Amino acid sequence: MSRLDSSLRQAHLLMDLGLSVSRLTKKVQLRGAGGWGDPLARDPERVLKDVLDEKLTHEYARREYGVAIDVEAQKVFVGGVSAAPLV
Repeated sequence: MSRLDSSLRQAHLLMDLGLSVSRLTKKVQLRGAGGWGDPLARDPERVLKDVLDEKLTHEYARREYGVAIDVEAQKVFVGGVSAAPLV
């Protein structure tokens, strides 16, 4: 029996039981990806943009990318001094 035949049989069984196939489907969407290269070498302004776009938290940016961000001021701290905000 093919995988498609098996899936169809399962769908028909669920429908016979009065269950919705769509209710059994879950969608999981995660932020980020594997990427490549050294995360510590990533441009701090790009990390800031990801934080401002809510793709990363400022805690994650600090821990994984070594980039300290002042979220309220929307600036990257470089050597203890904040840089100009990303526009």
